Amino acid sequence: QEYPNLVSGVAFNQRSNPVYRKAKELVPALGEIRSGRYEISDWYRPDSYYRMNPWRGSYRLEGGGGLINQCHHQLDLIVWLLGLPLSVEAHLKTVNRYVSGENDVLALFHYPNFDFVFSASLHDLKGINFLDLSGDKGRLNIEKTAMKAYFHEDELEANRHAELYGGVSSEEKDYVYGVKRLELDHRYGQQVHSLQAFVDEILGKGKQLATLEDGLKDVQLLNAIYLSAWQGHSVSLPLDEEAYCAALQERILSEEKN
Repeated sequence: QEYPNLVSGVAFNQRSNPVYRKAKELVPALGEIRSGRYEISDWYRPDSYYRMNPWRGSYRLEGGGGLINQCHHQLDLIVWLLGLPLSVEAHLKTVNRYVSGENDVLALFHYPNFDFVFSASLHDLKGINFLDLSGDKGRLNIEKTAMKAYFHEDELEANRHAELYGGVSSEEKDYVYGVKRLELDHRYGQQVHSLQAFVDEILGKGKQLATLEDGLKDVQLLNAIYLSAWQGHSVSLPLDEEAYCAALQERILSEEKN
């Protein structure tokens, strides 16, 4: 803010994914969001991954485990699509790995009118990457390279004239990543799009994918998950950052003793 002419940002390359960008466009058409969930369990990391570099999974050197290392990309997508929740409840575990940081996450995000379930695993050999959003007027089933969208009449209206078990017909639409785009991203990585968008903003040709303000929101949600799990109760946002820092320091000291 002190240097408005300086371009600065965060490399959240998932925002360049055509499927997620289309989901961002379609969220308002869902009406009032009723529920949501994101299961990300295709982050498999064996013991050899942690032995490769000693900072991995360390509170002192990394600040945590899979949540801070891998899952911040998924947390950013949630905040990008839905904004920050009002409060967070979370549980963390370390399954079959000799590290301090977690490799299993379960969190509940409380929004004003709905709850969102987030789960992540780094110890499942065969996992999925699935984001589901349900609203009064539609639903999005989102995978990394494809999305199925359903649109129907408002649930409140459908409920008024429903008979027996009710139900309603819906319009279905499919969206895909694109074969050519997928091939290029496999070859060069999605990070290229994040870097290109950053350059475009420097040159005045476009906007970057994520600003520092975006990144700070994601960090706040990430820290709230940690603090809730460490303290064993729900925490509200905006987060008490001093409480988070104190709790993290306790784990760093405990890790050093062991």
